[in-house]
Amino acid sequence: MTEQTDELKQSAMDVIDRYVDALVRGDVDDVLALYADDAEIIRYEGVARGAAIRPFVEELTASRRDGRLMSIDRLAAGPDTIAWDATIETEHGPLQTSDVFVLSESGTIRRHVPTLRGYWGM
Repeated sequence: MTEQTDELKQSAMDVIDRYVDALVRGDVDDVLALYADDAEIIRYEGVARGAAIRPFVEELTASRRDGRLMSIDRLAAGPDTIAWDATIETEHGPLQTSDVFVLSESGTIRRHVPTLRGYWGM
């Protein structure tokens, strides 16, 4: 097992910060720029690749727009993998999410497994 060094954690936080910042600004193109050309988003509904990633990102940014990252609740970072749980403040109340990013050699997101744990305080 790879040890989570401070450098790995900081590198992971840099990716997460860019991702969440683009999401809450509603900037679809900035979110898409974080993904590799051959990226996959893996969800219960299926796997999105190529042009099919844009509609998912559009939906995701619409649901997170004007939100605010409240906390990173858990973080596991390896050389090419980031697993993180976060709480995001939204107009509907706090949203808890869990995400896994598998990164390409260039540091872009190659695979993304997003999950929604729930809204609280609705």
